[in-house]
Amino acid sequence: MTFPAQTPKLHERGDGPAPLTTLKLNTGSGEFRATSGILISLIIQIISGAIGGNVAAGAAKNIDLGTIGNTITGAIGGGAGGQLLGMLIPLLANSASTPDIGSIIGQAAGGGVAGAVLTAIVGALKNRTA
Repeated sequence: MTFPAQTPKLHERGDGPAPLTTLKLNTGSGEFRATSGILISLIIQIISGAIGGNVAAGAAKNIDLGTIGNTITGAIGGGAGGQLLGMLIPLLANSASTPDIGSIIGQAAGGGVAGAVLTAIVGALKNRTA
């Protein structure tokens, strides 16, 4: 049996709610550069994914979803796959802060392949059910 005077307060025990943390953003040019680098990376991946989706559908007519379908599916695959590759491959993850030609080519290749793969999967599933 414990008495209220013996029970430590939550902030003394350390098992209370987590403290609120605030993120202070740098409003200088460095923050803008990092943010725009991430956005540029995503744009490269989406565009290359859309191109990869159309190339894959052009190469194999049995997975064709139409031009709009190939473009949208490839763009989604390129954006998602490119972000996944960025988490798995450190070279691509560092490109937001220091973009160089190697990381840009890696993003374009990764986005294009991911867009082609997703277009192939969706096209195969669509034609399988049709």
